[in-house]
Amino acid sequence: MKKGRVILIITTSIIALVLFFLIDKKNIGNSVGTTEFVKNENSEVVAEKLGNKFEEFSDIVPNFQLQDVDGNLVSLEDYRGKIVFVNFWASWSEESVDSLDDFAKLNEREDVQVLNINVREDYKAIEKFLDKKNLDLRILVDKDGQIGLDYLVGKLPTTYIIDGEGKLIEKVVEPMDYESMVKKIEI
Repeated sequence: MKKGRVILIITTSIIALVLFFLIDKKNIGNSVGTTEFVKNENSEVVAEKLGNKFEEFSDIVPNFQLQDVDGNLVSLEDYRGKIVFVNFWASWSEESVDSLDDFAKLNEREDVQVLNINVREDYKAIEKFLDKKNLDLRILVDKDGQIGLDYLVGKLPTTYIIDGEGKLIEKVVEPMDYESMVKKIEI
């Protein structure tokens, strides 16, 4: 009798742990209001490519291709020769949203290209948000968050500033206003 109870308790515990980890893994990064991302199995390789501290980055930033909200395919490499601000954001992140007007203003400069990458939201939600806020921005969609994971985005907003040769100038993990954006490229 005791042996049967012990086996039942162990089996129940194992099932509970398996269910906990499956449910927890399924919900990671999908909660509204979450600004943290979880590393994937490629994060170690990506961290090596990008440089863990981003202080002495000298290699070319890895290319990506994403669709914009209109369905056009956009590649980072398309903008070689310009300074590129790759801005990771989401509509539920107030800090992200606060910078969008400033990024639109920055994008008016001829020597700069801004790529606003929405992370983990669907096209309809993004379009509804843009209409509601009356924003006319080109938004790239990282629906599954893979590019955000590849670029080690741990908090929104995160912005990569990349020079015309494709090398990282700086990674900024905080909201930016127009003046601070301009200072970053005039240094």
